[in-house]
Amino acid sequence: GPCDPDSVVKEIQFFVYCFSKGDIEGLELSEMIDAVYGIFSDPTQNDGNKRIPFNVVKDGVLLQVSTIIASDINIEGTFRLGDSTLGQGVRINLLWC
Repeated sequence: GPCDPDSVVKEIQFFVYCFSKGDIEGLELSEMIDAVYGIFSDPTQNDGNKRIPFNVVKDGVLLQVSTIIASDINIEGTFRLGDSTLGQGVRINLLWC
């Protein structure tokens, strides 16, 4: 059913790290970051947050229809590892009712 950020029951924050080796300008890394951002955002929503519907089923009985909201997507700074691998993280909050 409908779920808005004010009626959130649970929240989790996680990071998706992308790595690219031999990518001096960071172009490949940038494409990976854009792809991750695209998965967890929705430009058709007024707030830009992706909504992922799901059903809670137990023993074949539908108990609840709910929604996960991907919110507060933040792209962290780029870092370089010792072998010249570029890395960058995307911090994502998931909220659900």
